[in-house]
Amino acid sequence: MHFQKRAKIDAALEGFEEILAFLVSEYGEKHRRVATALHNLGVVHLRAGNFDDAVDSIEEAIKIRKEMFGESDPRIAVSCFYMILDYLLAAVHCLLSMDYLYYLC
Repeated sequence: MHFQKRAKIDAALEGFEEILAFLVSEYGEKHRRVATALHNLGVVHLRAGNFDDAVDSIEEAIKIRKEMFGESDPRIAVSCFYMILDYLLAAVHCLLSMDYLYYLC
């Protein structure tokens, strides 16, 4: 990843983590704003290639949203879409890594 792009993503991660910490301190862990911050943090982790962190954040956002809004809320669908995207990108990354290792041997 290009250095400037990586620096922007790292800054975004730091900013979203600060926002999340503030929202948790203001509203507690089970609030719609906390769920939105977790979702957004997960999306940034996804863009950074931090697939495990992305899954953790988005899963927590989905859990909070389900508790607050019910199973059929559209916000849950959006988070599920990003969860699927995360798994697909992680699989592609894994396959590309395996392909790269194959050609090294």
